[in-house]
Amino acid sequence: MEVNLPELKEYAPAVYKSASEWLGSLSAPDLGKEIDLSNFGLGKQTLAWVLGNVIIWHVAAHCGEVSCLKRPQDAKGFPF
Repeated sequence: MEVNLPELKEYAPAVYKSASEWLGSLSAPDLGKEIDLSNFGLGKQTLAWVLGNVIIWHVAAHCGEVSCLKRPQDAKGFPF
């Protein structure tokens, strides 16, 4: 499968905007909502916990993986 990089770059800002709007709309009660993650061995956790410990960690882990793959190709790794 070939990725159309220009199209993906054009679509990304819409995804960022949508995610930012959704996160900005969350209230304290929303963040305290319990989510059952027992099927994954994580018990019951709050939405705040899921956002902070699963989603953010997941993105960071993939950034590290991409950096490791780029290094042997003499490409710049993590951009920060």
